[in-house]
Amino acid sequence: FQINGDRLSHFSAEQVSTVAASVLKVLLRKDMSLNKRVYLLLAGEDESSAISFLEKYSKRVILGALHRISSRTFALDGVGSKITDLAPAKLIKILAALLDKPAIESCMSTEIADLCMSYTTQSASFPSMKVEIDHTVVQVILQLGPALVIDRMEDIIKRGIAGESLASDDFLMITCSLHLLPKSHPDVPDYRLPGVILSCMLYLKENCASLSPSVIRSALETCIHCLGVLENPKPHLKGTDADQSPKVENVLMESLQSFCAFFKLWLDQSVEGASAEDWRECESSEKHFNAFCSKLPRFEDDDMIARTATASCVILCGIVARISQHHEEFPLASDVACQCALALHPKVAVSGIRAFLEVSCLLRGKARPGMVNDVVHRALYLIHPSFYTASHQTAELYLGLQKRFPETCRVELARGMLSSSFFTRMRYLQKFSCLWQLVHEHRLASEPDESCLFIMLDTLND
Repeated sequence: FQINGDRLSHFSAEQVSTVAASVLKVLLRKDMSLNKRVYLLLAGEDESSAISFLEKYSKRVILGALHRISSRTFALDGVGSKITDLAPAKLIKILAALLDKPAIESCMSTEIADLCMSYTTQSASFPSMKVEIDHTVVQVILQLGPALVIDRMEDIIKRGIAGESLASDDFLMITCSLHLLPKSHPDVPDYRLPGVILSCMLYLKENCASLSPSVIRSALETCIHCLGVLENPKPHLKGTDADQSPKVENVLMESLQSFCAFFKLWLDQSVEGASAEDWRECESSEKHFNAFCSKLPRFEDDDMIARTATASCVILCGIVARISQHHEEFPLASDVACQCALALHPKVAVSGIRAFLEVSCLLRGKARPGMVNDVVHRALYLIHPSFYTASHQTAELYLGLQKRFPETCRVELARGMLSSSFFTRMRYLQKFSCLWQLVHEHRLASEPDESCLFIMLDTLND
């Protein structure tokens, strides 16, 4: 069996892969003499021409053999039972053994990185072996260099930007690999992970209209994991790529702009909303209120829309928090959070209100008054005793807004409680009563504005 021999052409690709797979399994025996003979077979006898030999003859054969082994390792039979003939961790150890040969590492590092990443999603199928599988993957990542693995993640997403269709599994693979990255390794400069985030944002922005909800959700999960890794600053070695890298904040600022554009597009096409004027008008009279409520759609308890909105708001706040020390204003972030807060879907609205509050707390400048009024009014709308949204979570949200915008909250409550419309006045008195009750029942840290309490006491004759 000679990889560069003429007789190899007489065998089918499946036969060659079968023999080559058996050859690669010899590496698991850790016999130096046998390993040397395997390397000579794969890379040729001339060390100086090993890379060209691999490119011309062996690379295709090695990849075919690895594919055959993995198809057997992670395969299931017709009733869902494992039919593996090799433990998953041993398959990954074959990758590590191949990387021990410098010529193979030089020639096939990107392909091995891709294979290693693809295997990370399979560990859930082997719960008893998960710890061993994950540990072995980490060792291969360290051999390859974490920076290379991160670059491959970015390349996958860039293929999507270039027009290739990406599936949920592609982002799941990236997310699982991120989970196994050694967080404090000096070869993982901060700028590489923001590059993955930026690529994700661009992909979502450019393809928002054509992506399925599951792909959008998976891409957002990838971004959340990237931000989680970024929360742990990594030491930089002097003279590494990090010295010449673009500033993390600049890349993240560009990511924020792309993400806000995507989030707005997604809200426009996937989430039904109402203008601030509609929300105010609906409480101006019982007739308007009933007409408005009759048009509200029914929402599922656990739907993809609400979960996607929550994930999007987490990313929005995560990026803003990371770059808030270097930028004073985030108008796009405030705008899109406000749009999310005005959604008809109550769970989406709660996520938007929370995001608006967090972003506004990070602003060094002042938020736009009109926008603040709209968000405060939407938060109050949720705290009515007839709504299931009247809970200690929404009460805490409103109290957070009250702490950040005390005058706006005071005026908004007082305006409703002193309204000339009996319907509006009663609804606001009921909201304040419900808010007061939630604060004391759940022993929340702060209380509603006292001046509004005096207004309520003065209007008891109603």
